[in-house]
Amino acid sequence: MKRFISISICILLIFNLFIPSTFAADRENEMFEKVLADVKPRIPDTSGFPEFDSNIRTENGKVIYSFNWGGEAHRSMYLSALESGIIIEYGFFEEIRNAPPPAGFDRIPTEEAVRKTQVLLNKLNPAIAGKLFVEAYEGPESFNADSLYFMVVHKEGGVPVQGDTGRVTVDVNAEKITSFRMKYTEGLKYVSPHDILSKDAAKSAFAEELGLTLGYRTYKDYQKRTVKVFTTYSDENGTTYLDANTGKATEIQLYNDLFFSKNESASDMITGSGSSSGNFSEAESKELENIGGILSVSAAEKLLRSNPILNITGDYAVEETGLRKVVYSENSYIRTVVFRATKPDKSAFIHIDIDAATGEVLSYSNFSGTASGKKLTAAQLKDAADKILAELGGDKAAEFKMNEHDGADGYFTYTRYVNEIPVFGDTVSVEVSTDAAALISYRMNYTETEFPSTAKAITHTEACEKFFSHTDYIPLYIPQKTDADLMYPDTTTLVFTPDVSGILIDAVNGNRITAQGTLYEEAAVFEDYTDISGHYAEEKILALHRFGIGFSGNMFYPDRQISQAEFIELSQQAIGNVLSVSDLKSIPHNVLTRIEATRLICRALKIDKYAEIEGIYNCPFEDVESGKGYVSLLWGLGIINGTSKNQFSPDDGLTRAQAAIILYNTMRTL
Repeated sequence: MKRFISISICILLIFNLFIPSTFAADRENEMFEKVLADVKPRIPDTSGFPEFDSNIRTENGKVIYSFNWGGEAHRSMYLSALESGIIIEYGFFEEIRNAPPPAGFDRIPTEEAVRKTQVLLNKLNPAIAGKLFVEAYEGPESFNADSLYFMVVHKEGGVPVQGDTGRVTVDVNAEKITSFRMKYTEGLKYVSPHDILSKDAAKSAFAEELGLTLGYRTYKDYQKRTVKVFTTYSDENGTTYLDANTGKATEIQLYNDLFFSKNESASDMITGSGSSSGNFSEAESKELENIGGILSVSAAEKLLRSNPILNITGDYAVEETGLRKVVYSENSYIRTVVFRATKPDKSAFIHIDIDAATGEVLSYSNFSGTASGKKLTAAQLKDAADKILAELGGDKAAEFKMNEHDGADGYFTYTRYVNEIPVFGDTVSVEVSTDAAALISYRMNYTETEFPSTAKAITHTEACEKFFSHTDYIPLYIPQKTDADLMYPDTTTLVFTPDVSGILIDAVNGNRITAQGTLYEEAAVFEDYTDISGHYAEEKILALHRFGIGFSGNMFYPDRQISQAEFIELSQQAIGNVLSVSDLKSIPHNVLTRIEATRLICRALKIDKYAEIEGIYNCPFEDVESGKGYVSLLWGLGIINGTSKNQFSPDDGLTRAQAAIILYNTMRTL
């Protein structure tokens, strides 16, 4: 009887192991066929490809089916799709051996290319045709591009979904997609975007609920060995956003597979190469004198071993040491000491940087590992971190405040405050083991400098106004979880967010500045010109403008005479760096004459040596005495015209409109 029961149990176990895998395989095959059948009507005919393979993978909880067609020397195709049939990757390669596609001026306008690409993408993904939007990248087009590239954005009710973006590539006629890839999140819930705050109301709420942070920033000039200090207003809200419906600040958990490294890498060490003798320069002597006053290796080791927080036991020996100069300070040095475990079964080591004059610990990293055990409370861990900062930071510790929301994992960050405002970049990080609160890592960044008063800072209201003059405030859906135990987001929160990040407002004058404290210079923007409508050169000026060739601002001043330097600049935009100021014969800001322009263009086309041959040209213009070869060659190529049938007016100043026409015609010949 027992034997019968044992056999029955074995059979049952075998059955239970075998049947589910069979069912799983059956479902996999079933879904494979379903997805393949779903996508095939939306892609080019696959019957001509002799080879086909596939694979299945899982990403972020979603099963992705990938298919590859090939076997032909000049054609291949691939795609990846979700179980729902939504295509998230697609590529089609086909070598074309006929005439090259139109380029530059003959290409369809960007607006038409975007519209045609949108139609193609809708056919590729009809189920979400109203949710994927093709958008052109900012900036001018590339004149010689053999493909067109556009952004793809997932929007719900006109509002973008955070992270759901991609790119689509089409041929220059926008008649077929050659590649497409994007992230698309399924199964999310969305609240209506129609009843949210207006942008003006959102900006007012931002100032009240979130606001900008007034703080010091420092810029270290390593060549001059100086430290620059300045005050800024900046958006330091991190993952706190403005709820688009309530206008209240809300903390958002981001799910973008972002990884943050908590332990900063150990600093590079520069080890001395021994002593030398001989005559030393004044700078060399000064350096040797400075080094002579710092802690020796043995003194540094003794000091470190005596500190109980650092836990350098007797089974650790000094393995490496180094000394390096603080490059932005004249007489400051950092000594590095690396302790290595001496026991053969232990590979741990401890890396420490100290101020070579005072012995202050600047950074500490213990790579010994910690034993697992019970987890201490957040309060216990915080208390341990505070004590470590007080012990290692000394008098400086009082200037640092712990950042909120830190500590659950034993990692704490402190920010320095001077005159009751933060000093961005001056921080202390402390990591302790969660089971014993033992020190794992410590690093202090502290700038020794004077900090100016903030008495003359503009008001927070003024700063917010300046801030929003450099960015728009736009609504955004951010994927969220309704339950922390869920593996992946299932809903969204609708928030407002600046569409430009990293804006720094000078707290004194309200200007936008860089991280170096210099005035931020906006990139040149080619606006629509308002002074060329109906002008004889309008078509050519607009054709150049499309490819970023022209003058910034909304005025072209077509009848203004162009300077030599301006013509060189336009030439570089149009045909590359084939000309420079060295090609000019007079002062760059002087007006460029029409005959001088012909010489420059011939030089750019590398035909100037032919133009200089005398006695072989029959110039069509009777007023050209010198430079007949330049004029004749360019007239024959269709690049230049005269001011009348028989006159070229060689010594007249070239106008901006005439320069645009010449460069347009030059690009046509290339």
